Amino acid sequence: ERQKRLGPGGLDPMEVMETLPEVLKNCFESRDIGMLQDAVLTLPKEDASYHIQRCIDAGLWVPGAGDAAKEGEEDGEKAEDEGAVGGPSKDDGDDDEKYETVD
Repeated sequence: ERQKRLGPGGLDPMEVMETLPEVLKNCFESRDIGMLQDAVLTLPKEDASYHIQRCIDAGLWVPGAGDAAKEGEEDGEKAEDEGAVGGPSKDDGDDDEKYETVD
């Protein structure tokens, strides 16, 4: 189960969420990029870098994903400015792998 959740950097998103400062945890839970950007500015630079890198390694934050979303906006997808905020998804019981076609 845990192995399936591991992000691209090998970290478990659930474990990373548990270790985030409350201000960052709230941003990820609400999936609010503007709030996340503001929250990062309130943290010491070293702390912010550490936590954001762990979020990237866990797949909670995808740098540059907003750029790809902007391209898909014409297809009715929502675009974000800097990246995509993800969170540990709730298991819907559907274990089928899903793939998206990338042009």
